[in-house]
Amino acid sequence: NKAFDVAEKSFGVPKLLDPDEMVGVGKTDDKSVIVYVAKLRQAFADQADDVKRRIAEEEAARLATERAEARKATLALKVLDFERSANEWSQWTDGKKDFFGMAAAASGAMAAQLL
Repeated sequence: NKAFDVAEKSFGVPKLLDPDEMVGVGKTDDKSVIVYVAKLRQAFADQADDVKRRIAEEEAARLATERAEARKATLALKVLDFERSANEWSQWTDGKKDFFGMAAAASGAMAAQLL
């Protein structure tokens, strides 16, 4: 009786048979047994399909996460490279400020002498 209850609650297979019919007390309806077994088989096949679908979805999500993590790592390296280049540029321009400042002052002084 418990097996029929579990089949109905867990797999949605309705009780088509009386347990007493299955143990040989009285006449067993062969068609009902065939239908019941077919419904059980279909319920298990549906459950297996659901498991396969969930596994495929989880695998797709895992792969998407891996791609996103790889993209994130690539972008992080690009940001670090940009920061390094920006720091190098800043240091180079800091070193040239005096040169450009003196050149501008000299240019201004020469222009003043010409006037």
